Amino acid sequence: MSVEEIGDIEEVESWSQWVEVSEKDRQRQEKAKKQFKKLQKDENKAKKTDLLLADFLSQILKDRRYDFLWDDIIDNIDEGVPSNFILWVLSLIYLPISDKIREFTLKEKIVFDYSTEERIKFDDNKLDDKIKLRINQMLEDIIWVVTYEPSTVLTQRLIKQIKQKQVVKFFQKTFLFFFDNINIDISDKKALSYSMFILDEIRKTLEKIELEEI
Repeated sequence: MSVEEIGDIEEVESWSQWVEVSEKDRQRQEKAKKQFKKLQKDENKAKKTDLLLADFLSQILKDRRYDFLWDDIIDNIDEGVPSNFILWVLSLIYLPISDKIREFTLKEKIVFDYSTEERIKFDDNKLDDKIKLRINQMLEDIIWVVTYEPSTVLTQRLIKQIKQKQVVKFFQKTFLFFFDNINIDISDKKALSYSMFILDEIRKTLEKIELEEI
């Protein structure tokens, strides 16, 4: 074999390697493009509720009764807690949010007209049916909120965040306000217990959702 022939073989081999590497690069680029498109689609799902949250917060801001919650709302937004979850928590004490959720789900708007003349203490065994119904409706709403067109990134994030201090505190304070507003005294401990139970049920629901791989 001549020196010239050896050179030709080396050239062919290097060309084959170059083609192989280029093909791998092309495959990587295609995979990256697909992942990017999925991520964009996922982010667009989140943007819908971001805008909705901003709109409702501008309304709530005008009502001084909700001032006590602002620091908690900001803390949760800063920590990246999904806006659909924040909206759901607020829906317990701000019915226009619940109305919007129920508009999407084609369910009847919630009419909550419980009232009591005297201040009473919270009692698990004597909880009025109207209150039980309202809490069950709230749970129905969150199941829809987290399962309808779920964002993979945000759902995975919420699973990790749902038992974090700022989330639990936000929900507990909202729960306390709800009962205070209907003239019922509930202890911080009891409100925390209920909050932890409900949040745990939500976490279980989140973990059952089949998410698109990104």
